Amino acid sequence: MRLWALPLLIWPGVVAAAPVCQDVSAREGWQQAIFPVGIVEDVQVTGAWTVADGVHEPVGAPGHLGAVAEVLSQSGTRRVDPGAAHGTLLYRVEANGVSRQGTWAAFKTALDSTGPFRMNGGTLLFRINETDPGLSDNAGTLTVCLMYTE
Repeated sequence: MRLWALPLLIWPGVVAAAPVCQDVSAREGWQQAIFPVGIVEDVQVTGAWTVADGVHEPVGAPGHLGAVAEVLSQSGTRRVDPGAAHGTLLYRVEANGVSRQGTWAAFKTALDSTGPFRMNGGTLLFRINETDPGLSDNAGTLTVCLMYTE
């Protein structure tokens, strides 16, 4: 029996994507996420949380929509970003003395339209879209994963 040794081919610049993940709790305000410097190919969010445990079903990064959104809007529940859904995942980037924040949907849309980006070690923060006084009745966790190519 003869065994053949096949050479291992390595394409320059191509490295399998490796995820680096951080959990974001629904019961805390802005939470710093530590991500290494490198090229990020994709960002994914998994998990579920709610702004009112036992009252509203847990949701993902887009937050509470539809009839629940109507109820929450009428309840006076306050949001960090009044233009975004209750319970949506918010992000804030702080780099070089400049701060920028928005919704998960805006972050994902920008990434999808521009393609891979270089994570340069600035401060990246996440939170649920509810003001700090309302966090105590929240439940759940979302996990934010950056998929690195190098």
